[in-house]
Amino acid sequence: MATKKQGGMGDAPKLLGSVSSLNASLQMFIADSAVARAYSGIDNGEGDEFEGSDWSALLKALENDVDCVSHRIGDGEGLALDLRVGQGEVRVYQRGAELILVESYADEDEELDSIASAKRRERAKPAGKLRIQSGTLIVATSTENCAKAPKQVAPGKAKEFGSDDGSLAVGLEPGTYTLLLEKPDEEERCAFLVRD
Repeated sequence: MATKKQGGMGDAPKLLGSVSSLNASLQMFIADSAVARAYSGIDNGEGDEFEGSDWSALLKALENDVDCVSHRIGDGEGLALDLRVGQGEVRVYQRGAELILVESYADEDEELDSIASAKRRERAKPAGKLRIQSGTLIVATSTENCAKAPKQVAPGKAKEFGSDDGSLAVGLEPGTYTLLLEKPDEEERCAFLVRD
């Protein structure tokens, strides 16, 4: 079912896959594949608290209710993101050159598709920028070791990877993208990744 075009928004969004955590808390690392492959999640930490890990650094960056922040890994940079709904799964949709990330307590596919299809982008605010050079975006759980993340995925396609296939690689046209984020909501929240 197609929706009316609104500011280049195009047809109804297509579900590419989802990113999910083992618990209700889902912090994510989002970056170009070449950058993300240097992200080790909990694997480079020490002790029961994974001290010194990429994961602990990402959590520190998201302290004090920070929802999205630029996050440096090695020589590159990505985004640390937490939609803060607490459901533990984020569905990733694509509509044209735009990605829509949805975290919601809705439990029916039709409800989730409707949230992704709604004209919500106009109420979202810029929260961060990403440079995609490889043509592949990685959306990973914060604990994920991305060393074996896919290097290349065709535009408009996605590939699950990692622990229990809980992370996602998405093919995107190279370029600079802005992440737009809605205000916090306890039931549902969307983020939009839009090419500049």
